[in-house]
Amino acid sequence: VVLALFLPFLTMVIVSSIQLYQGMTSLTLERRAALAGLSALYLQERFDHLVSLGNSYATRMTVRKSVAEGDWNSAIKILEEIPKNFPPIERIFLTDIHGTETADFPQVPGVIGRNFAFRDWYKGVTKEWKPYVSEVYKRTAEPQYNVVAIAIPIKQDETPLGILVLQIRLDRFLDWSKVV
Repeated sequence: VVLALFLPFLTMVIVSSIQLYQGMTSLTLERRAALAGLSALYLQERFDHLVSLGNSYATRMTVRKSVAEGDWNSAIKILEEIPKNFPPIERIFLTDIHGTETADFPQVPGVIGRNFAFRDWYKGVTKEWKPYVSEVYKRTAEPQYNVVAIAIPIKQDETPLGILVLQIRLDRFLDWSKVV
C-alpha cells in the first residue's frame, strides 16, 4: 500500500527533475549562443572600423600621388601616424601590386624587397581589388607572432597602384573578446 502511494509521487519527482534539467540545459545553451553572437558582432564592428580607417588613409590624395610616383618612403611617412594613433594596429607596410614590400613602419630589417604574393591577404585583396581581412598567420618579421592583416588597395581611378597592409596582433582579439 505504501509503495502504491509512494510510486506516483516518485514518478512525478523524476519526470519533473528531467524536465527541469532539460530546461536549464536549453537556457544555458541559448545564453551561450547569444553571447557568441554578441562577441562576433563586436569583433565584426571592430574589423569594419579598421577597414574604414585603412580606406580613409589609402584614398588620401597625397598617399595616392606618392605611390603613383613610386615614392614609397613619402607615402609611408604620411601613414606613420596610423600605429601611433591607433594602438590595435602594431605595424603597417606598403607593397606594389605584385606583393613586393616597398616600405614599412616601424621599420623591420630584411623585409623590404620581399615578395608576399603567397600570403592570404595578397590573394584576397587582388581578387577583386577590394579591402580584405586575412586569416591568422605568423608574420615574417622578428619577433614572429600571429597576426591578422587588413589589406587595402591604393587605387587611382580604379587602377591599382599598391597595397596598404595593417597588421594586428592576435592578442588584440583576445583583449577585445574579454570586453564582451
